[in-house]
Amino acid sequence: MMSKRDIRAIMLYEFKRDTNAAKTAQQIKETFGRSNEDLGNEERERPESVLDNDVPREAVEANPLTTVREFAKDLNVSKSFY
Repeated sequence: MMSKRDIRAIMLYEFKRDTNAAKTAQQIKETFGRSNEDLGNEERERPESVLDNDVPREAVEANPLTTVREFAKDLNVSKSFY
């Protein structure tokens, strides 16, 4: 089975050659044959939270003028956590 990365690379290559999506899909099918592989995303469970939600809430309530970057540094988490 081809990975999503491989399929995306082929799609990008064909896009740059001005090949439409239908023609690209047809060429992939002709080249790699018919497949029963599901290309959809697999359902996954949400990862466990590494930080209790009350901790950042209390930090914000204690000092609402602090930046997200400062909160992340103080709580030792990524700023994308917020």
